[in-house]
Amino acid sequence: MKYCSKCGKKMEKEQKFCPNCGAESSEKNKDQKKKKSVGKIVLLSIVAFFSTCFLILIITSAIASDDANTDFSQYQELNPQDLHRDFINNEISAEEKYRGNQYRFTGTIYSIEQFLTDNYIEIRYPYDDDNSKVIELDAYFKYNSEEIKSLNKDDTVTVYCKFKQMAIENYKNKITTYTFENCKLNNQ
Repeated sequence: MKYCSKCGKKMEKEQKFCPNCGAESSEKNKDQKKKKSVGKIVLLSIVAFFSTCFLILIITSAIASDDANTDFSQYQELNPQDLHRDFINNEISAEEKYRGNQYRFTGTIYSIEQFLTDNYIEIRYPYDDDNSKVIELDAYFKYNSEEIKSLNKDDTVTVYCKFKQMAIENYKNKITTYTFENCKLNNQ
């Protein structure tokens, strides 16, 4: 037994219309509602798919145009010894002075490495005349950068980066590491 969804009277299972008020069986209504729901879901899925594709297109074109329009003349020359000396003298003042600023530095690649999903190159400099201590600049590149795949250890490069932080101070009393992010090479 089933009941009419309009008047509430009893109906036989096989009846498609209520014998009392003539209303359509709720099972037929349910089937129509299911069809409408499936249609809405399909339509929303299509709209979501194309919206996502459009968003990805906008983001990738913005990134590409950002890299293509980089004004390398805006990057300040960085002297690694001055950077290190500033941090030794007053770490708080040095963080404020360097953090977020854009710098360029030239050096010989000590290593090319990957940390989780980031690719980076290490460039090492002696600290003044004392060859027993080293200043290491780690230049992190965006995404899985094609730029550094063609590089090799001992290549000399000029890197354009934004200073991030002093990462490791006086590791094993030999190496102090500074990290840079959003790095690029000027291949023009």
